[in-house]
Amino acid sequence: MDDALTLLGRAEHLRVLTGVTDSRLAAGHPLDDPSHVLLRELARADGLEAVRAYLDRPARRGAALAHVVSRLKDIDYGPLSEHDIDPAAVCTIPGAAREAALGLLSGTATGRVDGDGVRWANRHSFGVLHRDTVAWHAGHPFTMVTERAASVFARRYYGFTVGDRFFAQPASVQVVAAGYDWLARLSRPAPGLTPWQRYGVALLRDIPADGGRERQVLDMYATHEVAHTYRLDGQAPLEETLARTGHDPRDAFRHGIPGPHHLGAWDRLAAGGGTPARNTFDVTFLLSDVLATLTQALVRTGTTVNRLQRAYLWQAVTPPTPRSARRGVISCLRAAELLDVPGLFADLEKILTAARTAPETVSRLLIALEERSLRHLRDRFPQAAPVGEGPPVG
Repeated sequence: MDDALTLLGRAEHLRVLTGVTDSRLAAGHPLDDPSHVLLRELARADGLEAVRAYLDRPARRGAALAHVVSRLKDIDYGPLSEHDIDPAAVCTIPGAAREAALGLLSGTATGRVDGDGVRWANRHSFGVLHRDTVAWHAGHPFTMVTERAASVFARRYYGFTVGDRFFAQPASVQVVAAGYDWLARLSRPAPGLTPWQRYGVALLRDIPADGGRERQVLDMYATHEVAHTYRLDGQAPLEETLARTGHDPRDAFRHGIPGPHHLGAWDRLAAGGGTPARNTFDVTFLLSDVLATLTQALVRTGTTVNRLQRAYLWQAVTPPTPRSARRGVISCLRAAELLDVPGLFADLEKILTAARTAPETVSRLLIALEERSLRHLRDRFPQAAPVGEGPPVG
């Protein structure tokens, strides 16, 4: 079965990269898709030197893309037929590979740890990752995993949790580190970056790569993952807020691979009528990245890992989109910058209280939080968040 899942991962990458043009590769951040998809493919097949060569030689990027696509096309996808999977469909139809993986890994939407690794499949991603060495980060053991099969998005699980166990993908982290090293040494901003991303790169350039950028990036992802438990370095600055607003912290979402139940949180709160435990889970899922980022910013203020977290978020958090409020993406950046912390705590308490007393209002309050967070960012960093970038839409 793992062989079939490996082919499904290759098929999804082929489908995505077949639709990419040279002009798309030349625009935008190199760690955004589709460039990120191509970089991971280059690293998997040819090593990090191929990634560095790709970044250093923009004129050769089209040739690199053509080579990767040709190599993916040369794979024999025929054995998928033995599992009643149409090889042509999974190579060409969006979502077909993920649907097929669901059939092979049913019941693993939020992950399953077995004898040799971690497996999951849901409508968002799928992966088969084999367990390797264990390293300690942020006071917790992280099992390093190597890819046997992975969808496009699965490769973005740099650090992740299944149950109460922490995992990390060094192969994915290495690509991010290589991209950051390249961005940091450029004499002028890479073409196609947004003002937000240019500011993030400027922050990155001021962070010495002591101990190696790869180690820094892995520490950043691991620390953020641990912060999702609301406890970091023995401190839990937000558990009191949860308790004070009527929530049992034991019912809170503490991270993991999101499955269908998680992704329904917004609609369940809007419908109202949930049990106290379910409402706690749903609201903390929606606020999970904000709560984790704020926990980390408060506990690790001024540290290298937090400086890198800020640089990362400015590059990764795009200007508001209609779905921004569903995960508080702009408010994460505000939390990382520690802008008006008393006001942020007041807003979070209002949302958490509403989840217990008037859950149907949570969506409106989340949108309002994003709008206030964006105003704070514009006021504090006008060069990075220009007025022309519009507010989020509910």
